Amino acid sequence: FPNLEIAERIKPERAVQPDGMSITLLPFQLEGLNWLVKQEEGIYNGGILADEMGMGKTIQTIALFLHDKTKRPSLVVAPTVALMQWKNEIQQHAGDSLSVGVFHGANRSGDKEDLEKFDVLLTTYAVLESVYRKQQYGFKRKNGTVKEKSPLHAMQFYRVILDEAHNIKDRQSNTAKAANNLM
Repeated sequence: FPNLEIAERIKPERAVQPDGMSITLLPFQLEGLNWLVKQEEGIYNGGILADEMGMGKTIQTIALFLHDKTKRPSLVVAPTVALMQWKNEIQQHAGDSLSVGVFHGANRSGDKEDLEKFDVLLTTYAVLESVYRKQQYGFKRKNGTVKEKSPLHAMQFYRVILDEAHNIKDRQSNTAKAANNLM
């Protein structure tokens, strides 16, 4: 992190309210959006939005998705309990401006082309780890071990959002490895 000390700090400025947003962002959320955009454009290609609970991190992230809709697809990895909350908030605050897919449950599509149609793809840490494990280590069948390609790990995401990122704090866990191997 030697460059971190010498890196130019981003000035707190308000971004322009993104088109397609059904809610008016508060001034500090517009500053957060500006910071997120500048972080993506800078040498780090992203950052960690670590605002306090209740400050609107999800809303700011949705605003980031809408800021430049050509920067897609985005993957949101969240705990299972937050998955439908993400979907509902995107639909509520972005309306038809963003297409949202959910990669979860028994009927999820394993076809990469199906998943690439969405602006935002939602999944859970458990599913991410499962598809990674099946790809890396395989699973036992009568005829031996079978490996299955992970559609998530085959995709090129513009951005990956790790909601509740403490889920990957153990770098040796399969969940952390699965997140670190996303493109």
